[in-house]
Amino acid sequence: MFKITPNPTFAATVEIAVPGEKAAKLKLVFRHKTRDQAKEFFHRVSEEAKNGSDDGSPASRERKVLEEIVAGWEDVDQPFSGDALELVLLNYHNASSAILDAYMEQLTQARRGN
Repeated sequence: MFKITPNPTFAATVEIAVPGEKAAKLKLVFRHKTRDQAKEFFHRVSEEAKNGSDDGSPASRERKVLEEIVAGWEDVDQPFSGDALELVLLNYHNASSAILDAYMEQLTQARRGN
């Protein structure tokens, strides 16, 4: 049955580049946003990226943005926390953009079947 109101969270796998290895798969639990909320979120993220900010290191700024949409993860060697997410962002250079891209793709395209 089609649900008018989607689940508040959903899981999706994000491919994170790992230097010298194949991309690693990170299964994240995302928070759903309505179309208007997502539009506002991505507009704000785009403006912040364009205008820059003096609010801490790049990883701490990215962490703040991603904590708004990431509710947790599965099959990771540490429990999900803001600090652990920031470590991912520090250690894997493309993680932030890969996570944002996967989130946008899930909201707009999701699974279409085989």
